[in-house]
Amino acid sequence: MKKLIYILLLAVVAVGFVSCEEDRDSNPIWNEDAAKTFVLNMPAVAVNNVLDLEGSDNVVFTTSQPDYGFPVSTVYTTWVSLDGAEYVALPTTSTSAVISIPAKEINEALLGLLGDGDVSEPMPVKVKLTAALFADPEMGKAESNVIELPKVKVYVPKVEVTLPTKMHIVGGFAASEGWSKFVAMAPAYSQEGMFYGVVYLAEGDEFKINPDAGWKGNDMGTGQITLDGDIAATCENGDKGSNLKMGSASGWYNVIVKAKIANGAVQYTMSMIEAKVYIIGAAFGGVWEKSDDALFTAPATANGEWVSPAFTGSGELRMFIDCGIDWWKTEFTLDGDNNIFYRTMDIPSNWAENVGAAYSKQVNPDGHVYLNFTAGTGRIE
Repeated sequence: MKKLIYILLLAVVAVGFVSCEEDRDSNPIWNEDAAKTFVLNMPAVAVNNVLDLEGSDNVVFTTSQPDYGFPVSTVYTTWVSLDGAEYVALPTTSTSAVISIPAKEINEALLGLLGDGDVSEPMPVKVKLTAALFADPEMGKAESNVIELPKVKVYVPKVEVTLPTKMHIVGGFAASEGWSKFVAMAPAYSQEGMFYGVVYLAEGDEFKINPDAGWKGNDMGTGQITLDGDIAATCENGDKGSNLKMGSASGWYNVIVKAKIANGAVQYTMSMIEAKVYIIGAAFGGVWEKSDDALFTAPATANGEWVSPAFTGSGELRMFIDCGIDWWKTEFTLDGDNNIFYRTMDIPSNWAENVGAAYSKQVNPDGHVYLNFTAGTGRIE
């Protein structure tokens, strides 16, 4: 009530000097039905023409102030939508009833709503305004009618966009050490824009995906990365940029991130599948196809070791993580320091010849390999 009295006093000061002699006995009266008088007009340029956003600097909208019962400074926000259900607020606001919006802002908002949708033809766009008092944005809230611009030509900005070459997962799970460590995901060999990583996620663990190994503003959560398939991660509030949150099914997951370029921007999809690790080749008796008999046993805890089945042959150890693609695209080995090392190169012969002796682990029947994906290490016994 005090805020309303204050705003009313401002209104009186604004008009009182002009009308003090004529209206000494009158007082401004707050109109509770102000929103009913709030009308957004159709821009004349958009009535029978294609509104080309690339060829325009600004788009001008006009309205009249909601009838609050007295003149008062008002802030107008412009909103755009493609389907009339999901609206996006444009950054530029105005205290004038003549509202000039940069065409670039409208274009960026519509590209976001389109995702990877087609931009080759003009499309109808719905527009509305909201209003509130400048002195108190919580007061005088009103929403205008909706107009439809019949033919708006959206464009993809001519900027160089490239796929990321690195990806990380960071969060409250064990390998990330309480948001302090950015865990590198492995790039799938010869699969541009695809990354994968085996992590243990406990119920309630929160996390984000990030192409950077640090906080540079590029971290992604809900509304920034599409969740694909029967995914085990959720987000309770759903706000854009919120942390992804592990559901009740604690366990080992293979987190897979795929990036693609659509409408001039990089778009991300994430899936989570049960983590499955296999041996293949000489250590498995020369069998070069995925087999359930060659599947590692997963530990019950985040710091436990994955244990391979007993080797059935002698020779170079070959291992891979199942991502639903060719095994050699997600192959890994142990380096000279027994760190898990993911394949990023062509190996037409073997690790020893094509990469180096330190990456070629020779095994014999009845031995096992033990892997700790949380620590990123392994050993052979």
